[in-house]
Amino acid sequence: KMPTIKDVLAPAEGLSPLQRKIRDYLSSHPEEVFSYADVAELAKCIGHNNPNGVRMALWSLDKAGTIAKIKVPARKRTYFGSPQAVNKLKAHLSYPPFLKA
Repeated sequence: KMPTIKDVLAPAEGLSPLQRKIRDYLSSHPEEVFSYADVAELAKCIGHNNPNGVRMALWSLDKAGTIAKIKVPARKRTYFGSPQAVNKLKAHLSYPPFLKA
């Protein structure tokens, strides 16, 4: 999507358009978590054609503390989601809750 003048003049959040799309999607789906193995599905959900870009955006959102993640040893995977989704998963797994810094 080409940016509009309104997009250019809006205050910068420090997130790329793809990062905002992922953050907004995860925030609006508090029952969903995604692993790196599910990136193609997440890309399809947000209308993005490049799963590698989504993978990198998940990594950078996690590093920035914008989204949460949880390692689930029983599944041998790390899952990403909104803090609400990850806290729900942690509660079911009896892990301490995610605290946003």
